Amino acid sequence: MPAIEIIRVSLTLTVQVAMEQLRQEMGELVTAVGPNLALQVDAFTREEKLGYYPALDYFNNRPGIDPNLLSTSEHIASLVCDYVRYQMRIQLREPFSHIKFDKIQSLAFSMPRVLPSDRNALEKLTEHYSPNRVRAIINASSIEKASTNTEGYERLVVHKAQRWLEKRFEAVHISDARKL
Repeated sequence: MPAIEIIRVSLTLTVQVAMEQLRQEMGELVTAVGPNLALQVDAFTREEKLGYYPALDYFNNRPGIDPNLLSTSEHIASLVCDYVRYQMRIQLREPFSHIKFDKIQSLAFSMPRVLPSDRNALEKLTEHYSPNRVRAIINASSIEKASTNTEGYERLVVHKAQRWLEKRFEAVHISDARKL
């Protein structure tokens, strides 16, 4: 019997779930969170004359945006992360022998890459605060023959993950892959 080897690769990826799909799964509220957060954060930023838009965590225990809206957005983001984790597990269980999530985060809670002076700032901010984009760091394991050449193996794993995830998500971007 040939010897086998378990090869582990860490992947950093961002997926985008179609808003229509989230609306069907979670209701109309999911589509209203991004625009409402963007309006309130934009108004606060302009009133305080900040040269940047802060991350949502900035508003914890601080005035500036409606605490109920912030709480709702945290809850929806958590549900979307759970949904993404579940969908990834389903989609990746065939091409990989084991999947482990190291980190999963809604991009709505990261620092916006838009400035108040940017053209279409409110539109870009709305897109940023919408809960449909999630970044995950996962460890994917594959069982291979011990004689398998693992040089450039990361590219194969990226290709497999991309191929299997694009069936379920509107967009998939893999920014990093490293053999562990």
